[in-house]
Amino acid sequence: ISTFKRTEQFFASIYQVAQKYEKPIQKYGIVGLFAFVWLPFWMTGPIVGAAIGYFMHLKVWLNLLVVLSGTNIAILCWAYLLESLDSQLKYFGQNTMWVLLSVFVSLAIFGTFFAKLKSKKGEK
Repeated sequence: ISTFKRTEQFFASIYQVAQKYEKPIQKYGIVGLFAFVWLPFWMTGPIVGAAIGYFMHLKVWLNLLVVLSGTNIAILCWAYLLESLDSQLKYFGQNTMWVLLSVFVSLAIFGTFFAKLKSKKGEK
């Protein structure tokens, strides 16, 4: 039963984000939907992009074409960026990428911990 509750909450959040961005993206049409899927921001990507395409009343094949092409190009861009970063960081040593990854993961954990601590202080 709790699995269905989580699934409902997940789809409710997708619906809210899709409704929020539908009008600005609809203004730019297919190009806006492509950019929304391609750009790496919070709650952008193929799932919400497909929902927005559905709300824009795009044909299924066009929605899939735009969302999948935006996703694939984003993957290629990330692969190129990370490969380039890895080759540049190897100048400093073989394990530099792992050190950088550890720093980012540590910052993410610290940020999450700090946000939870801050929200607990706000509840009091």
